[in-house]
Amino acid sequence: MGASQDRDGQDLKLVHLKQCIDEHKHHEAGKLVDELLTQDPDNIHAQYLLCRLLIDTDKPAVARPTAKYIVERVPDRAEGWLLLGAIEAALQRPEEALEPLRKAIKLKPDWAEPYRVLSTVYVMLYDLDGAEQTARKALEFGENHIPHAALAFAALHRRDWVRGFAEYHKQMGRVPGREMLDYGLPQWEGETDAKVLVYGEQGLGDQLAFVSALTPQCTQLVTHPKLANLIRRSVSMEVYGDQFAKEVDWNITATHQSSMSSAMRFQEMKPRGKWLVPHPEKSAQWRALMYQKAKVKDRKWIGLAWTGGKIGSHGWKGRNLTHEDLAPVLALRAEFVSLEYRPNPAPRGVHDWPWSTQTADLDDCAALVANLDAVVCVPSTIYHLAGSLGVPAHVIVHDRPHFHEGVSGPCPWWESVEFYRRTEKSVADCIAEIADKLARWV
Repeated sequence: MGASQDRDGQDLKLVHLKQCIDEHKHHEAGKLVDELLTQDPDNIHAQYLLCRLLIDTDKPAVARPTAKYIVERVPDRAEGWLLLGAIEAALQRPEEALEPLRKAIKLKPDWAEPYRVLSTVYVMLYDLDGAEQTARKALEFGENHIPHAALAFAALHRRDWVRGFAEYHKQMGRVPGREMLDYGLPQWEGETDAKVLVYGEQGLGDQLAFVSALTPQCTQLVTHPKLANLIRRSVSMEVYGDQFAKEVDWNITATHQSSMSSAMRFQEMKPRGKWLVPHPEKSAQWRALMYQKAKVKDRKWIGLAWTGGKIGSHGWKGRNLTHEDLAPVLALRAEFVSLEYRPNPAPRGVHDWPWSTQTADLDDCAALVANLDAVVCVPSTIYHLAGSLGVPAHVIVHDRPHFHEGVSGPCPWWESVEFYRRTEKSVADCIAEIADKLARWV
C-alpha cells in the first residue's frame, strides 16, 4: 500500500511538473523536479521533464547529458530522440540534430513535434527546400508557430519579402522576444487609411533596417531606448524609446498598431542611402578629437568591429574574427578606431574610445561613425548604422548568416554596404580583397 501511494504521489507530482513547465512557472518546476529526482534518481519521466525545463530556460548544454542518458535507457521512445535533436539544434549543431529527429519520426511518424523541430534544423543548414517541405508536413497536423517561422526564414533567405514577413507575422506573440504589445489598437493589416503605431521587438540593427523602410502612414514609433534620440532627429514620426515600458505616458493618436517586422509586410524592400542625422555637436567633437589624435592629418579613418552576437545567438560561433585576421587591413596607412560594443581589447595602434561605442545611447556611436571614411566589420548593428549614415561598410559575412544577409546576393538594405561571403571565399581572401580595395584610396 505504501509503495502504491508513493507511486501515486510521484505521478501527481509529474502531472503538476508538466503543467508548471507548460505554463512557464520555471521556479516551481525546478523545485518539483528536484524533489522527484531526489526521491527516485532513475525516474525517466522526471528526467525527460528536467530536459524540457532546461531547454525552456536556455540551458540546452546542461540538458544534453541527461537527454543522451534517456535515449540510451529507452531507445524505442520517440520522445527522448526528439529531446536530443532539439537540444542539438539549440546548441547550433544542426548536423548532429538530424539523426535523432529522424529516429523520432521513424518511431512516431504521426507526431507533429519532430517535424516542427526538423523544419528549423533544415533552415539552420540552409536546406531551404527541405525546410519548406518539412514545415508544410508539420502544419498538416495543425497550426503551430514553429513551422511558420521555418517557412518565414526560408522565404526571407530567398528575399521573397512579402511571403517571408507574412509567415514571420504568424509567430509573433508565441515566442520569447517576439511579444505582441497591446496599445489598445487593432492590428494593422495594410489598411491604406490607417495611421499606424509601430513598435520595435527586434535588435538594434534590425530596427534601423526596418525603420528605414517605413512609409509616412506610420505616424508613431516605439523603439529601443538606445535608438530614440538618434531616430527622433531623423524622421518625421513621433518617436518614443519605450520598447520595454509597461505603461506609456504619451498620447496615442494612431488608429492601428503593428510590430516592426509585421509592418514590413506592407513596405517596399530595397537598398537605401543615408537617412540618419547624427548629433551635430557630438559629430563636431569627434572630428576635433580625430584631427588631434591622427598621426598624419590627412589620413583616412577606418572603423573596425570584429565580433558580433552573444554566445548562443544565431551563427555566433563563426561570426567573430581575430586581430590576426585583420592584419592586412591594419597594415594600411590609415587611422583605425574600434567600434566594438563590448569591452574587447583593440589591436595595437587602434584607437579605442568606449565612451562612444559602449554607452546607453547609440547617438554617441553614430556621431563617431558619421566621421569615418569606411567601416570593416562582421554582421552586427555597426553595418546597419554605417549604411543608415551613408558610410561605406565592408562586411565579412559568416557561413551561417541571418536573413538580413541571406545566403547569397548583395546587401538588400543599404547602398553603401558591400558583403564578402565566407561561403564563397576564405576569411583571408575576404580580408585581402577588402584591404586591396581600401588601399586604392588610402
